[in-house]
Amino acid sequence: MGQLKIMTYGRIVRFADTDAAGVVYFANVLNFCHEAYEDALLQKGISLPNIPDFPGLALPIVHTEVDFMAPLACGDHLNISLEPQQIDPSSYQIDYWIMHLKGKKLAAQARTRHICLDIQTRHRCELPPILQAWLSSYAGKD
Repeated sequence: MGQLKIMTYGRIVRFADTDAAGVVYFANVLNFCHEAYEDALLQKGISLPNIPDFPGLALPIVHTEVDFMAPLACGDHLNISLEPQQIDPSSYQIDYWIMHLKGKKLAAQARTRHICLDIQTRHRCELPPILQAWLSSYAGKD
């Protein structure tokens, strides 16, 4: 296996992302992560909204976790780095690091775990080749 590759996505915290205390509402951090995930797929020509590459399949998130190290506020410029890794033939996880650009401070760390599901049977199935190739490209195997 080669050296792992990490993709970075830039984002600005918007007013709508914050709560009454003026900091990012905790669940919105997962939205930021999902934006970075979608962007990483798009960079390889994979579009989740259309899903033509996954006929009859779904890719639900079955586990999430987030640790918060510093508050995020409206106007903050962020870099969200992600590192996807295949776990087994039917699942993968993505680790995320949300960094403040100013001061290069880690604000949050997250993980999502995804499975491939046959929509008809509702059972796990093997990840489609295009997604396996996407995961391999981050593992340095491409």
